[in-house]
Amino acid sequence: MLLKNKKALVTGSSRGIGRKIVEVFLANGCEVWGMCTKESAGKAELEKLAAENGTAFHEFYADAGNAEVLTTAVKNALGESGGFDVLVNNAGITRDTLSFRMKKEDWDSVLAVNLTSAFLVCQIISNDMIHKKSGSIINMASIVGIHGGAGQVNYSASKGGLDKEYITLKEARRWDKHSFENDSIEIIEAASAPDLLPSVKALIARVDALDH
Repeated sequence: MLLKNKKALVTGSSRGIGRKIVEVFLANGCEVWGMCTKESAGKAELEKLAAENGTAFHEFYADAGNAEVLTTAVKNALGESGGFDVLVNNAGITRDTLSFRMKKEDWDSVLAVNLTSAFLVCQIISNDMIHKKSGSIINMASIVGIHGGAGQVNYSASKGGLDKEYITLKEARRWDKHSFENDSIEIIEAASAPDLLPSVKALIARVDALDH
């Protein structure tokens, strides 16, 4: 199997799309480090799923909006893992309201978690991948980043920044001479959607494509 015996870091792993990604990765024999802000309600279930598939699940905690705390936690996870084969930048929050009512802290917090954290985690993990000459990085963008959303000027800006025309493409070009890939995937389904599996399967397919 594609992911068997590989190691992955998934941010925003406690619920929604991130949780589904972790589940599918574990089911395919991948060892996963999941990052969230606090112990998740499903931690024991994920550890059990990992054991059933001959692998392991490690959960660690950091506020993605706090650059110092985030970088320390990710560096510790990198050291513990010995290096990641796959990075999925999935951490994200919303603070929706009409733009003329939006507080600056709502703008700042969404950009910090959704965009800046992805940049910081990419910095740390990509340096290791460059030395190994191997790895795949996937930034979870959104269709809202292209078309916008009502009351979501902050979220739209953050996801637009993750899209191929921005952080992902620029970083991929910078790293082009090295043997690993960087891509973005637009997930249309909301985190509350009843069945996220099709989107996660699309993600697995993209990892497969990047790995070749």
